[in-house]
Amino acid sequence: MEEKIDTLFDVFDDIPVYEPYFPVKINHHPLVLKTAMKKGLGLDVASIRGMRIAIELGCEKILYFCPGKTNDDMVHLLSYSEHVILNIDSSNELEKIGRITNKYKKKIKAIVRIHGKSHSQWQKFGIPLKTLSGFWKTAKKYSYLDLIGIHFHSSRNPNAESYKETIKEIAAYLVGNFSKAQIKEIKYIDFGGGFEVNGTEGYFENFNIKKVIARKGLSIEKYASVISGAIHLYLVPLNPDIKYFSEIGRAIVDSSMHIALRVADVKDRQNVILDGGVNMVGWQRFEYEYFPVINLSHSSSKELRFNRRYSPSACCGDNEHWNCRKYAIMRA
Repeated sequence: MEEKIDTLFDVFDDIPVYEPYFPVKINHHPLVLKTAMKKGLGLDVASIRGMRIAIELGCEKILYFCPGKTNDDMVHLLSYSEHVILNIDSSNELEKIGRITNKYKKKIKAIVRIHGKSHSQWQKFGIPLKTLSGFWKTAKKYSYLDLIGIHFHSSRNPNAESYKETIKEIAAYLVGNFSKAQIKEIKYIDFGGGFEVNGTEGYFENFNIKKVIARKGLSIEKYASVISGAIHLYLVPLNPDIKYFSEIGRAIVDSSMHIALRVADVKDRQNVILDGGVNMVGWQRFEYEYFPVINLSHSSSKELRFNRRYSPSACCGDNEHWNCRKYAIMRA
């Protein structure tokens, strides 16, 4: 993990100022987060619980990403406003946070999430780019709200074209709709994360556990080359003082995170009980992505195939044979 973080800083070294953040939702174990912070990353949180974790660890650089924020969320964030940059997801949220900051007379920094032409299904988040100018002007009505940046994001990008096209689209919009003085007000642009990890085990085509398709992404170096090139070509000429954020998670932790499970009971040659289940990753990833199981206590070059590996939970469907663990190296 530390090596991947070092690589991240190295490949984006030619961006004017680069500040990466580690997504707490990837893995909120204190050791993982402390490692990220020690290496110079801030923390990207998506809930008040995540915020508390970051504050308890002493993090001083926090991005708060969560659509549908409640009034209580907003008030809580103001308690840590010196450490937090808030991501605003809609015009309704702008009005809400503006009203609350006026009430409590406390300043907070914010960026706004936009979506552009290349975001397709990700348009459920943020505001349309074409409305940014009006949004920016409206934010000026709230004296305690400091809108200082723009954010965009889409996930599982197999190449870097969407980053390049969005950066180009933002630059063209700013030239056509912002004054030079307004462009100077932009302190940060956040290009999110979403790098597809190259060389992972893969997924199952049409839920067919006998056919594993390898995921093909780019190396971090290639993503960075395209993104950095677009920034220098389109954004640096407009405002060379802009700083750049990202929240790259999978590309950092994919090769360094593992789940250790124990075979609690062998029912027969086809069925075993483990001491964990799909809840270990929070959702049914195992239904369609291949995760190899490696036997640590009885290593072998041959696979011992169990059709079903059940967790001890009460849910009958919580079993590890769902596609990803059809072929396992495992002994009791």
